[in-house]
This record gives sequence, structure tokens and C-alpha cells, in this order.
Amino acid sequence: MANIQLADIRVIESQDEAALRDFLSRNLDQAFLAQSNLVRGGLIDRGEAYQGRYAARFENGSITAMAARYWNGMVMIIGQSPLAELVNVAAGEGAVRGVMGPLPMVQEAVAALQAKGLTVARDMPHDHLALELKDLVLPDQLKDRAIQCRRPRVSEIDLLANWRAEQDIEVFGSADSDDLRRGARDFVEAACRERMMWVLEDKGRLVANCNFVGLTESHVQIGNVRTLPAHRGKGYARAVVAGALLRARHKGVKRALLITDSAAAKRAYEAVGFHRLGDFGLVFLEARHELVA
Repeated sequence: MANIQLADIRVIESQDEAALRDFLSRNLDQAFLAQSNLVRGGLIDRGEAYQGRYAARFENGSITAMAARYWNGMVMIIGQSPLAELVNVAAGEGAVRGVMGPLPMVQEAVAALQAKGLTVARDMPHDHLALELKDLVLPDQLKDRAIQCRRPRVSEIDLLANWRAEQDIEVFGSADSDDLRRGARDFVEAACRERMMWVLEDKGRLVANCNFVGLTESHVQIGNVRTLPAHRGKGYARAVVAGALLRARHKGVKRALLITDSAAAKRAYEAVGFHRLGDFGLVFLEARHELVA
């Protein structure tokens, strides 16, 4: 008799946490942000930062695919097809801002959402890059004593909040508003409080910044890299990324990940040792839709 695979798609509960952690560890390059969020926010979804509603497909007791709708409305997907039902279960009755994950998985999920009448506002395929931190190449900029990569000071929060708002407007096409500015300040304050933000200073002026968007004992993911427009083309982006990763390496972190949709940024990251893993999908929906069964 053929071996029958029993599949069960459902919300992950506390008794499933070991199976979820095992699945994430087996797919760590693709699932690192999910693992980091699980470590920082826990499994129970109370709508707080880093928390999410996790769902999985179980086959004979093992997880073969996972989706999570996080506090910010983004759905992350990892694993084998089919994914449409899994995304619906993860979303529940919550609003969905977009979908992210390995590009083929995102394309499949977005096609299912479009079939339900949801509209894509922005489709941003990215290169997914990785680096073993033992192979980190320090750029020449960090050999200049006038240039320093460090954590922000409290006195710099207002400036960095303005930078964050400008980045949202420039990169994502967000409309400038009081809500955007408040959200930008909240983001910067939280990143500084959690010691996840880095700045690059050249001759006393801040010229670039970046964040650790995910961090565990062994891995880190870099995000929100920005150089002020007036200072671009001087190698500051690679310098702030390399400087932040050098500090992470000193703390015992072994591997770094990031995504980028910029060919110029990709070249900068490759210059400090990153190599391409594959394609990563990041899709934003037209509005904060709710999924329907």
C-alpha cells in the first residue's frame, strides 16, 4: 500500500513550537527574520512588535511550509507549494500590508491574493545576499581615522527620525504626514533602545546609517541602509555595513544576510564579501486588505 501523506494546515500553537523552531533552523537563510522575530516576540500574538500569527502545513508531524502575519501587516512565507490556503490561515481576520519571502513563494501567494481581487501597489524583487563574517572585507573608508562607525547618541534621534521618514518617502513612495513622522521616530527610538542601529560619522558629520533588522547569537540581517543623497558615491554605505558587522563579529555572530533591489548597492555589498543566495520577493498591497476565504 502506498504511503499516504496526511497534511494539516492550521495555526501554530504552543505545543508546536519545537516543530516550528526545527523547521526554521532547517531553512535558516530564508527563514532568518522569522526566527529572529520568534526569539524577540515569542509565539503568542498580542499585536506587539516582532509578534505574529504563525500557521504551518504539517505532513506526518513535520512542518513543510510556514506563513506568518506580523504585527506590521507583512506576511512572510517559507516552504513548499501550495501556499494559498496557508496564507489565508496565517492572515486570519487581520489586515495584510504585503508579502515577503523567497521569490517563487511570494509570486504564488500574490497570484492567489490577486485572484481574490487584491491589488499590488509595489512589487520589489530583491537579491538575497549572505556573508560568513570571517570573510568580511573592511573597506578603505574604515581605515581613515576621521571616519567612525558607532551607535547613535540620544542627541541624534531627531535627525535620524527625519532620515527614516525621508527614506520611506524616497524608497516606498510614502506620503509625508504627521503619522509617518511619528512612526519614523518610534522606529528610531526602538532601534536605538535595542542597540540595533548604527551610524557612520565622517569628520564630525553623520553621513550614513543602517540597522540590524534581525539578530540571534549566530546570525544577523542588515537592513534600512541609507546614505544621505549629498554624500552618495563615496563608499559610505559599504563602510557603515562593514563597521556594524565588524562589531557583530566581535560578539560572536558568524553569518550575515541582507536583501537589496539596487545593482549599485549589490556591488557595494559584494565588495565587503557578500555573495548572492537567490531571489527574494517583497510585494506591497494597494491598501491594508483583509483576506477572505
